[in-house]
Amino acid sequence: MIEKKMDSIKQPTNLFTLTEIFENRFFVIPDYQRGYSWEDLQVNDLIKDIENLISKNYVHFTGTIVASPLKDDNIHFDIVDGQQRLTSLIILLVELWRQNKDNPDFDFIWSKFIERGDTGNKELVLRSNDETRVYFQSCIIKNEDLQPEIKSHECIKEAKAIIREWLTEKKAIHLDVLNAVLTKMGFIFFTPQNDKEIGIMFEVINNRGKKLTELEKIKNYFIYYSTVHGFSSLRENINSSWKDLQKYLNQAKIHTNEDENSFIRNCLIIVFDPRKEASKYAYDNLKIRFNINETDEKRKAEAVNQMNNFIDFIKDAARNMAFLNNRNYFETSYNGNFKTELGNVLSHLRCMPSTASILPLYLALMTRWNEEKNKERVVKLLELIEVLNFRVYVLPGISTRADSGQGSTFWFSNDFYHYKDWNSTNEPVDPWFTSSWETEIVGDVFDWLTVELREFIFDRCNDRQMLKVLTIDNLEDKNFFNWKQGLRYFLANYEESLWKEVKKGWGTDVMLLSRDELSGERQNDYLSIEHIWASNNHSEEYPYDEMQKRRLGNFVLLGIGFNSSLKDIDIPDKIEAMQDSNSQNKGAITLFQVAELQEYVKESELYLAKQDDFDRNSVTYFHKLATRLCDIRETDLICFAFRRWANPVIPPDFTFKEIDSFVTSNQDTHYIIEEHTIKTEITNNTL
Repeated sequence: MIEKKMDSIKQPTNLFTLTEIFENRFFVIPDYQRGYSWEDLQVNDLIKDIENLISKNYVHFTGTIVASPLKDDNIHFDIVDGQQRLTSLIILLVELWRQNKDNPDFDFIWSKFIERGDTGNKELVLRSNDETRVYFQSCIIKNEDLQPEIKSHECIKEAKAIIREWLTEKKAIHLDVLNAVLTKMGFIFFTPQNDKEIGIMFEVINNRGKKLTELEKIKNYFIYYSTVHGFSSLRENINSSWKDLQKYLNQAKIHTNEDENSFIRNCLIIVFDPRKEASKYAYDNLKIRFNINETDEKRKAEAVNQMNNFIDFIKDAARNMAFLNNRNYFETSYNGNFKTELGNVLSHLRCMPSTASILPLYLALMTRWNEEKNKERVVKLLELIEVLNFRVYVLPGISTRADSGQGSTFWFSNDFYHYKDWNSTNEPVDPWFTSSWETEIVGDVFDWLTVELREFIFDRCNDRQMLKVLTIDNLEDKNFFNWKQGLRYFLANYEESLWKEVKKGWGTDVMLLSRDELSGERQNDYLSIEHIWASNNHSEEYPYDEMQKRRLGNFVLLGIGFNSSLKDIDIPDKIEAMQDSNSQNKGAITLFQVAELQEYVKESELYLAKQDDFDRNSVTYFHKLATRLCDIRETDLICFAFRRWANPVIPPDFTFKEIDSFVTSNQDTHYIIEEHTIKTEITNNTL
């Protein structure tokens, strides 16, 4: 019946219907193509197009399909362009057939568009690439409920659900839908006859349709290069690597175009060019680096060798990103030595508010992880980049957008990757000098990077600078509540240190689970930041922006289920309420930093009782109590910070003693330090 309607429909001579395109042809989506990527917007747009075509009496231009005939075969074709639309239409046709199994008007769908051949020798008319083949056959062809592993699987499952729901609602017009799909959708159908024509098509594909990521454009260009110059090894490497790469990216929770583009920029920084500006346009810069018009055979061979190495690198880098971003993946997939040590440092890096500035360093270091002799040294350097990231990029007010120092960390990453075999004994004339001290390095590339990072930390955030940003001077308007995720990370590490003292505890990454990662009743386990002296307590005399209410010592981690129930009550009453809910052996969550608050209050009251003007009923009492409590607590927190994020080897030029706002009340600062002069030289301890 559908075929008979063709005669009455006006058809431009340059357009082919789906029925004509599929006549006596099988299609294969090659492995180098990205997997199915249409999302809700594209699928719903296709549905709207079909609905609009139902009332039309002509073939409407729908898109372009580029298919390359396989060698010595006039039946099988590689889909060079158009796979997203074709795959979506096959999903729709399968669902139409499945919902109309008892209607003979739909019988031909399966044998013409889905699967052909005799029993035991059947072949899918459209075969997916390796990335999605098994999932597509299970989810679409067999109608099974298989869990998605990667983003393209999720897109297939979602497309099926959208189309199924639409067709279920439109049961009355299924024949009209089928007629529109098979006879009214018109395609430009182009079949280039040689590899060079196919290669040229990649440039067209990269600049139309659903926006491609930089990684997808690079893959297409590498295929283009290998096709034009006849290097099959590169194409084969991409085909064999891409499925694993996509799985690793999915495990790394790198789903969006923005995330993927950021990932590929970091890879370019390490392998090709550490300049930040150069990495912004990865695809364009690689096209310049690997010029398609190159004629020198040696240069072409070297270019392909570099491309192959880059593909191998990004696959390994994606796996290392999965280790970093996905705790469960690391725990279940890594079974080598130093698992505990690597897991500990990854848990801290994973929880930091931002790791953008040190990701190239992390990825460069992990290129040496497979070398058993260097595993411990890699762990030590990963611990050092966590210190660097906290002091330079997490602490408030250290780095500015205009002067972040990222350029140096990018160069360190690039040099560490490329100078694997450097050793000062092999190169007596040392071309490398550290960024701030110009000290000659003795040792190997691990020693070089160790000194570079330590001096970078000292130059960007020495101990005096760290002390300054963790305290508030009299005229400063900063509020540590605005530090938010940085403050959560700081206090979670502090809590972890208290648990370690009793050889128990939960890790930082567990404490910092987000509300989205917690479900049901466990959402009350989400830890948020709470004021000790409530921002609205005694607000008539001391408004919310009173300095004591803004200080580091005035904030504590607390389970959100109890946070929301606390009112702006006086400090002793509030601490008692917090202890009832979140202290040791009380309530649902044990937080030692809450448990110790009662001792801080007692110590503060003893201190204040010795003052001549002490009066518990005075309007100034709570201000003085909060001040002294913050002093004591900040002293402990800052001492902890100097231990936890110490810059090893670099000696301090002072000794921090304590915070005492009462002794130093007439000065700008509230901390007491002991000045001393030391010889500032770097000693190079081999890791």
